[in-house]
Amino acid sequence: MRDAARMIAAQQDGYAPSLAERVADLVRDLAVGIRARIRGRRTWMVLADLDDHLLQDIGLTRADLEAETRRDTLAGTDVRLAELVRRRREERWL
Repeated sequence: MRDAARMIAAQQDGYAPSLAERVADLVRDLAVGIRARIRGRRTWMVLADLDDHLLQDIGLTRADLEAETRRDTLAGTDVRLAELVRRRREERWL
């Protein structure tokens, strides 16, 4: 969102972000990505420690977790698995 606002401002009045602003944006984006990967890894580790019955209770399978490990990144694991559980619950109640 911030990048889009800067692009619009640059088009309207010739504003261009300074090198320091661009570096700060890069560092911020990098930190956000690292936090997402850490959160995804923690989520995966907690779920991997559960037994199959507990996974089934929350709507997941061991295969779901294995599929996550084959992804390029664990960033977003928590969101993807939550969405999978939500879809399965909807299908079950239809």
